[in-house]
Amino acid sequence: MRLVELDPHFLVRKPTNDADMRHVLERTSELAVADGIRFLCPKCYTDNGGPEGTHSILIPFAGKALNDRGWQVSGTSFSDLTLRPSIAIYTEKGGCGFHGFITNGEVISV
Repeated sequence: MRLVELDPHFLVRKPTNDADMRHVLERTSELAVADGIRFLCPKCYTDNGGPEGTHSILIPFAGKALNDRGWQVSGTSFSDLTLRPSIAIYTEKGGCGFHGFITNGEVISV
């Protein structure tokens, strides 16, 4: 399955004017300024036969505003994006059990 099939969006962290220092995530079209990516879960997308009832996955990029210890990212767009390490949604934490990689824009389940 290709990442572009999973309604991906690059996200950038924007501060709000709240006194408690909250922030919002806004979509951006530029990987270079993105702090992370959100896309539909490939396992649930397949299980549900599409986006209806499918949760999204938020992946913070390493060294960016969302999380210094996030995923390493390379590529130029959704079509050639590579993320490392793998992505795991653990069932013991209430998740669906997806485990896989995104390599050159391809979602590879393991």
